Amino acid sequence: MLDYTISSGNIFQDLAFANAEEKLAKVKLASVIADILEQQQITPQQAAQILGLELEQINNLTNGILKEFTI
Repeated sequence: MLDYTISSGNIFQDLAFANAEEKLAKVKLASVIADILEQQQITPQQAAQILGLELEQINNLTNGILKEFTI
């Protein structure tokens, strides 16, 4: 029989990361932003201008590289 643990719903909490709730909120927010950009067919260049970010930051945001972002 396989042993497993049922998730709490927060992978960061399950893995005992510090600030797990904040990390999950950041990922959810980034996901919503990326979904809106895709649904509205906003190019990365347009998103950078709209959000006041550099193109590299938009690419990081849409690729889930969020270490430089805060909530």
